[in-house]
Amino acid sequence: MQYQEFIEQVKSRAKLDSEEQAAKAIRATLETLTEHLAGNAPAKLAAQLPAQIGEFITNHKSGENAAGEGFGVAEFVRRTAEKIGSVETQTAQEQAAIVLSVLREAITTGEFDKMRGTLPAEYDALFGSNASDSLSARI
Repeated sequence: MQYQEFIEQVKSRAKLDSEEQAAKAIRATLETLTEHLAGNAPAKLAAQLPAQIGEFITNHKSGENAAGEGFGVAEFVRRTAEKIGSVETQTAQEQAAIVLSVLREAITTGEFDKMRGTLPAEYDALFGSNASDSLSARI
């Protein structure tokens, strides 16, 4: 998947007004995901993404010995909302779920499964087809 397609997919699915809003949601979600991931997982994930999107990860965290913070899904959504700015938690969780669904399409199944395997089961709410509905019930 190319950069423009990734941006357009997020913009369209999240019903955002601009590419800048889509980029902000992507950056916020991927930076928060990166804070959770340890070791070289962020670099491996970034390597499979368009360079401009991969930079959201590598500019935020890089290095083989990077520590992961290991926070729960509610904290993931809170941090994502804070990074997006001026959005409610509900909006942030919906946008994060959309970004993660596009991410799933943009990288190999093997890399996605490895990344997903590092997250607690409570993150299922962000990765399912009805992610925003099931997450709302948990937060």
